[in-house]
Amino acid sequence: FLTLTQLRQFEQVAKKSGLDLMDLAANSVVTYINSLEFSKTKTILIVAGSGNNGGDGVSVAIKLKESGYKVIVLQAYANPSINTKNLIEHFKKLHGKVIFKFPANLSNCELIVDAVLGIGIAKELDAKTKELFTKINKINKFILALDTPSGLNPFTGMVYDGCIKANATLTFISDKVGLYTGEAVDFVGQVYVERLVETLKLKDEVTQPNYVFNTIDNIQYQRLIRRKSNTNKGTFGLIGIIGGGTSMYGSLFLAGRAAMLVGGGKVVLGFNIDIHPDVDFMMPELMVGSANKILKNLDNYSVLVVGPGLGTDAKALKLLTKVIDLKPKCKLIFDADALNLLAKHQDLQIKFKQLEDKAITPHPLEASRILGIDIKDIQDNRFLTICLLQSKFNCNVLLKGAGSLIANADTVTINTNGGCALSNAGQGDALCGIIASFIGQGLDSFNAIKFAVYLQGLSSDVLVGELGGYNGITATEIITKARVLLNRRLYMDVIS
Repeated sequence: FLTLTQLRQFEQVAKKSGLDLMDLAANSVVTYINSLEFSKTKTILIVAGSGNNGGDGVSVAIKLKESGYKVIVLQAYANPSINTKNLIEHFKKLHGKVIFKFPANLSNCELIVDAVLGIGIAKELDAKTKELFTKINKINKFILALDTPSGLNPFTGMVYDGCIKANATLTFISDKVGLYTGEAVDFVGQVYVERLVETLKLKDEVTQPNYVFNTIDNIQYQRLIRRKSNTNKGTFGLIGIIGGGTSMYGSLFLAGRAAMLVGGGKVVLGFNIDIHPDVDFMMPELMVGSANKILKNLDNYSVLVVGPGLGTDAKALKLLTKVIDLKPKCKLIFDADALNLLAKHQDLQIKFKQLEDKAITPHPLEASRILGIDIKDIQDNRFLTICLLQSKFNCNVLLKGAGSLIANADTVTINTNGGCALSNAGQGDALCGIIASFIGQGLDSFNAIKFAVYLQGLSSDVLVGELGGYNGITATEIITKARVLLNRRLYMDVIS
């Protein structure tokens, strides 16, 4: 991944080296279009802006025209740059058709190429541009975006009102982090990275923080493999999960079941109510008791989760305060209502930051409450959000949502599997149970979070494939599938 500044530097280095990046980009686009096998009797509409992205589009139009395609260029704005204007004149000399209004009839068109705004967008779309993009989005045609869908900031993931919704995006030189998280994932379609050239050196080759994808190759999960027979339940972690306020039993049970089914040695549920269940009849292997009983023996625990179904009343606040004041030696995960309580109490935030080896797992609304930032601003730049959270609490952070992000002090990891099948109650509870179980079995918190998020997403994807759709896939089913896929990965090495 490169920043906008680095990409501009790359362009300058390429120019000095005599490379024509626009021509290379156009060649890669034409190769991709050829792979789609559209009929040359059909029309391709290229919507070109006035800058470099428009120049890319017109270069594509020229090459397609020379290859025998029927091509029309829609010039989106008057007064194009000199380079783009020269390319338009070249296209006209090939008897290419240039228009200035969106066609009323596109029945003979199979493909629209979005080459309007490109990667430099930093403001809301004007009314004329919105009107054009609305017409494009309403037409049931395959839309190919060059570099980024116009109206989407590929470095933050911000989607401006009226953004082009592409079926595929060809992004040039380097990948762009903002194409993979938040609202952006519904606008980019399938993303293809066209490197164009591999040999140029930049002065600043590393972005801070380091951005990587959450792939199995980037996760250190091997400590979960059980290589010895002479073990017992203590070998694989004593995991405490506290929460479960009145009428919120399910959250605690889901987290506990998840922790057990992915390998936790012993899981103890601590309810923050005076009268609580004595057993989970669905999984009697779980130890069930009071939250205070766990806190009395906290030094014996490998990891403690605080928050699932906890509530935010005075009793919950008292418990959370007690946890923080105990300064636990075990690893900590604050989830759900623990985060909502932190958001309301500055004094607890200060104390929490001073604790060792901890993680938080907010969804966007919880992040909004903690940072005091509008949820739209949270979602418009999820990368900034997670870095602010990491710095605020000096801990590992999971920012949940489409394209979940995981951060430590050095790296932001982007998760790209899973999807809308996970959009139902209980998935967050199950996930924090899996994370805790992996920590209890010996993974560091950062890798435990990465592997848990990856495994949950993979389980969702596999279930979607088996069921043929996204509806009704529950957290319980995800947990059960995760156990199967985990064991295949650890002992059969068959799941990618």
